[in-house]
Amino acid sequence: MTYPKITDLLDIFKKYGTISNENGIKKELYQYFYKTDKNTTIENQSLGIRHLIQEDLIQINVSANDWQSALFTAALPLLQKNYINRSYIEKIIENVNSNRTSFLITKNVSLAHAKPEDGVNSLSLSITVLKKPIIFKNDKIPTQYIFTLAAVNKTSHINAMSELVALLEMPDFYEILNTATQAKEILTFIKSRFP
Repeated sequence: MTYPKITDLLDIFKKYGTISNENGIKKELYQYFYKTDKNTTIENQSLGIRHLIQEDLIQINVSANDWQSALFTAALPLLQKNYINRSYIEKIIENVNSNRTSFLITKNVSLAHAKPEDGVNSLSLSITVLKKPIIFKNDKIPTQYIFTLAAVNKTSHINAMSELVALLEMPDFYEILNTATQAKEILTFIKSRFP
């Protein structure tokens, strides 16, 4: 599963024209590249972000010395609940090390992931807010918010990802990520937007 770098596409568009609604284009590009197959089951289509996010999968004010430790720490809650194997985290880091991957999906936000066969046991998503932003090996822009996705196939997470894109367009979402003192506050915010 490879996600296009929407930020790179936007940079190309900006070279040749003026963008009046960057968030709107970003959302449409994401929906275009990740639209669900017509044969996707109703059950899979119904999986929203509220189905994936749990309080113990949200970490705030996390310290990391480098990008490797940031990625490992961000995925740790998924490992502790056996949603992924350790090999999944190792593959995420290996993909960055081999210069094959950038997880940056928008300014300060990275979506860390590998392939389902790399060690996913259950569809899940964690949220990590770093105390200080870190620049990953293949990026020029720092990341402060890491969303670690464990997908079991190519379709069951699409609705949740569309809702994540919508969240990332909400200034209030960043405000709660930056000011929350408990993971429950972030979870409550998400559920209030996607009940």
